[in-house]
Amino acid sequence: MLGFSILFYVFSAFAILFGIGVIAAKNPIHSALSLVMTLFSLAGIYVLLHAEFLAIIQVLTYAGAILVVFIFIIMLLNLKPDEMEEKGYSLPAKLFLGIFGLALFFGLGFILKNPRMAEQEAAAGAPDDVVVPMRRVVLLVAGMQ
Repeated sequence: MLGFSILFYVFSAFAILFGIGVIAAKNPIHSALSLVMTLFSLAGIYVLLHAEFLAIIQVLTYAGAILVVFIFIIMLLNLKPDEMEEKGYSLPAKLFLGIFGLALFFGLGFILKNPRMAEQEAAAGAPDDVVVPMRRVVLLVAGMQ
């Protein structure tokens, strides 16, 4: 059990570090390669959880096919470094997007921690003709997984 925990933490740390590398890399090719390493780290976690088929499919589908298309498009665009800087977001936009992303992250965590309270609040403000079909959609989507 100790080996499993150590490997899980190593793969998780790699996934987080390479995930940060996807966002922080200035060169789009380096960002795409960081994304490949993130996907390989997640595949390692899937193998630890005895989901070998899911790990293989993820590596073949995402790292093998979709990222090749990403890199092809990046190479096809052939952006120069000065052109990449012109198309970037300004500092206030980056701050706003970061704060908005953190708010979404913590809001989702709150909803997942207290699902009954979130459901009651949503049902209190919405009419019944909206709540019942939405519950059916949620059940259908949850049933597909």
